[in-house]
Amino acid sequence: MNRKRVFSILFLLWGLPLILALGVGVWVSHAGMIAVNVVEHRPGGDEVHVKVPGALVEMALPFVPDVVCMDASGEMEKWGPVLKSICGELRSMDDGVLVEVSGRRENVLIHKKGGSVIIDVDSDDETVHITMPLGTVSAVLSKFQGGHANWKCRIGDSGA
Repeated sequence: MNRKRVFSILFLLWGLPLILALGVGVWVSHAGMIAVNVVEHRPGGDEVHVKVPGALVEMALPFVPDVVCMDASGEMEKWGPVLKSICGELRSMDDGVLVEVSGRRENVLIHKKGGSVIIDVDSDDETVHITMPLGTVSAVLSKFQGGHANWKCRIGDSGA
């Protein structure tokens, strides 16, 4: 067997899968992670910690039934312009606090950091922490825009 043929076979067996895996890894990293952490503050309270690649959510969007999207499209018609405006502002703004509410029994902090929106709620009952990549938010909103083809909300650099 000549060297060219051996190199071609090795590339097909090892190089191509490695390049594909690297490409998928970069794409998943680029899309960011959705994280949901909930801790109940009662004796024996539950703890939930979930991390899902934003890319996985974006890949699943085409499989959301049209009926679900049609139900949401009425709300999107009403709130679409508001969401479009918010998307534009989030895209252009620096990292920082968006909403902060402090009360006797509950504190809420919503802020933008990097390419994500982070929601922290600390109450007497539980602590909740949610991180959502802006590109994933954009992809979900675009899926539920229904027939509003000219309303696109592309945030971040995830390519969503």
